[in-house]
Amino acid sequence: QEIVESLSGQTSALPLLAFTAAKLWEQRDKQFKQLRRRSYEAMGGVAGALAKHAEEMLEKMTIGEQTLVREAFRHLVTSEGMRAFLTRQELLQLLGKSDEAETVVEKLISTRLLVTAEGEKGVDRIEIIHETLLTAWPRLVKWRQEDQESSRLRDQLRSAARQWQERGKPRGLLWRDEALAEYQIWRAHHKSRLTELEEEFATASIAEA
Repeated sequence: QEIVESLSGQTSALPLLAFTAAKLWEQRDKQFKQLRRRSYEAMGGVAGALAKHAEEMLEKMTIGEQTLVREAFRHLVTSEGMRAFLTRQELLQLLGKSDEAETVVEKLISTRLLVTAEGEKGVDRIEIIHETLLTAWPRLVKWRQEDQESSRLRDQLRSAARQWQERGKPRGLLWRDEALAEYQIWRAHHKSRLTELEEEFATASIAEA
């Protein structure tokens, strides 16, 4: 009852409820067949259990995999501190489309740090399991602080590129003048990968200018 009340009214509560229940089941008293309150409290409640799980998962990975995890979470949080969504294809493009990137994405999904849902036209969309992780996991909080300066323009680029594609890629929606200049300054300082659509939009904007 306490777990349900802690999640009441929150969006995407069911995946987090399932995660917490699974963790409690792992720590159950097998002799008396009970889920004990002290186990729940030791986990730090719903938020603490999720943050601890994320850190344990990361520590088991190689340095290369940890770098990809950090890059994945960079793109799955908006500049306003909300969950962003990407298609599986977009996320793999941002991580370099390697076998290691695919392995990392599958690990994040299988360990329930990322969840998939069917989006428009049957295309899978991927997002962080719950907003709780964004504030409960100290490492992710630190990553977000480090990315704060660059995340705003990255979000604007992603939104503009998607709108451009949805409208049939008209010249009128390409960036120009101040918007384009701001992008070029940002790109000179931030060399992280873009999705193929974002790259196409930026290249078309520069060519048009």
